[in-house]
Amino acid sequence: MFGGKLSDLQLECINLILDECEVNDVGDLRHIAFIFATAYHFTDNPHNSEQQILTPAIERGASFTLKGMAVYPYYSRGYCIIRGKHLYRRESERTTHDLIYDPDLLLIPSIASNSIVYGMANGVYFGRRLDQFISGKMADYNKASRVVGDIKNRFAVSKLAVRFEYWLRGSAIDSDLIYII
Repeated sequence: MFGGKLSDLQLECINLILDECEVNDVGDLRHIAFIFATAYHFTDNPHNSEQQILTPAIERGASFTLKGMAVYPYYSRGYCIIRGKHLYRRESERTTHDLIYDPDLLLIPSIASNSIVYGMANGVYFGRRLDQFISGKMADYNKASRVVGDIKNRFAVSKLAVRFEYWLRGSAIDSDLIYII
């Protein structure tokens, strides 16, 4: 899944996400798998050899491209799409970190981990929670992308979520569950 050995930073980031899942009572492995899939997709940047998968990242694009964005300097950082001053303000109020003054604080693994787990579990970003799409015997990973507003990448993230669930379970996917990818 990770193409070989993980760095110490990657292991730290994985553990921070798992710790945040525990703190925020996110116990459904499918929720955790989808959180990891979202973080993995957002941080997988083949054009940046310095970027390690599952470590907080800046939205893809060269600096000059990002400066030209309407949401500059509040483009996405961390593990998922948090774009726009209103979302940065909301996260600042919730976390007590001044993300308006210093948006790069979302590149700190502990802050990024808290933001993605809390945000996806509680519908902070777009008013949709993971349990609206993944609960009981149903796992609609495709529609779960609405939690972070990333509809265009839903199929890639859905496939990753199934792989992460398999990885987290350490065995075959539960055949009694219904998956929509």
